[in-house]
Amino acid sequence: MQVTSTSDIVSESDYVTYIRELCIKAIKLVNDEDVSGLHDLLVKCSMKYPQTGVVFPRLQTAQVLCLQRLGRLKEGLELARDNLNSAVYDPELIELIVQIQLALYKQNFDKIQQAINEDESQYRTFAFGRFSLCLDPSERGSIYTMACCNADIFEPFEKSIFGEIICNNPDCLVIDIGASYGVYTLVACDLVNHKFGRKVVAVEPDRRVFKKLSESVALNGFDTDAILINKAVSDSDNQQVTLFVNTFGSVDNRSFTHGQINVGESYDVDAVTIDSIVADIEKSGIKPRTIIVKIDIQGNEPRAIRGMSKTLLDYESVAVLLEFDEAMLKDAAFNPSDFARQLFTAGFEKIIDINETARSLRILHEVDDLLEAIKHCDRCRSVNQRDPRRFMNLLCYRNIEWSFLPSESDKFNGRTNAGWVDSFSAEQRLLCIMYETLMEITLNANQEKIY
Repeated sequence: MQVTSTSDIVSESDYVTYIRELCIKAIKLVNDEDVSGLHDLLVKCSMKYPQTGVVFPRLQTAQVLCLQRLGRLKEGLELARDNLNSAVYDPELIELIVQIQLALYKQNFDKIQQAINEDESQYRTFAFGRFSLCLDPSERGSIYTMACCNADIFEPFEKSIFGEIICNNPDCLVIDIGASYGVYTLVACDLVNHKFGRKVVAVEPDRRVFKKLSESVALNGFDTDAILINKAVSDSDNQQVTLFVNTFGSVDNRSFTHGQINVGESYDVDAVTIDSIVADIEKSGIKPRTIIVKIDIQGNEPRAIRGMSKTLLDYESVAVLLEFDEAMLKDAAFNPSDFARQLFTAGFEKIIDINETARSLRILHEVDDLLEAIKHCDRCRSVNQRDPRRFMNLLCYRNIEWSFLPSESDKFNGRTNAGWVDSFSAEQRLLCIMYETLMEITLNANQEKIY
């Protein structure tokens, strides 16, 4: 029997015949270097006979690779993200996501930079979903923000968790530490405006960025939902912090001059603790049930955690989303291992590793789990300084409501329905292996022609 289309497949033997014929077609396309034709063939296979994609999950990965080579980056990223939810875990797919994200960012950054050079006036405000961001097109941090939002790589997974926690704990105070131009602040303000949350406090030390943050909050109609503070969060209120403004972009401003920073200017700003922020909110008559804090302050996260010790004692319901960057912590004169231990002794019920790239969650049961994860970040950084996996995003919480289900394992739990393949004969299984081999060839960036 010759299988002319996937609709002719009614049995395992027909399926094996289909695999054989598909291999013949695909090998010819590989030899002809016809990436577009190969992509169309893989799409047809996936759409008309989805079981093939389940039995051979790397088929979807091959589709993503084809899209990458065809320059259809955003389409490739969307398909890769979709496949993370349905396919058996494939490390190659994760690597492709990283490559596509970096290429999308550079592509968008260069395009925006060129457009700004021609006419910067149209980039003083930027559409971010339903919001408008007020930006400074002469500042690289603004361009970075636009490029990431355009490419949908501004932590969409973590933002969804951030929003979900707010929605499930509406009697909350949200504090955005290191608010920058306000991506997280606007998301929180919108939810508070719809009665999910009591108030948003956004803290940003850079006075130029703070001005734009204030304009964004006002432009989107969130004046009554937000309290804005132009200070630096630390572990003591009675001090000043020297802010070093990075000409490489305000998103990487620091309180130190170590590492990759090009200092454009520096000035002192007043410090504030999370404890004092919460105390002032309570004095205004607001006593929330839950405190939700997002912290991204370039290595000074340990100071912020030390400065919320009273809050951790007074409030049963607390959630903290923070960045854990080993290199940045060291530059800020902190020992990453000590900070890891600090987090595990701070009284949180659970600490979750938010894997933005793989869109997965993993419970870190003990300090050693976190230390092992740090080593993985270090390996990624050693290969590529721009790899988004060079740092971690953590969710530390206790007594909060939320519906995400973290994995108890460090393995990605994929799903497969390939049980019926077990009944294949040796010859049939060889053909299946041949198909998988074809996927391996397709995924080899420098493959040789097949003869």
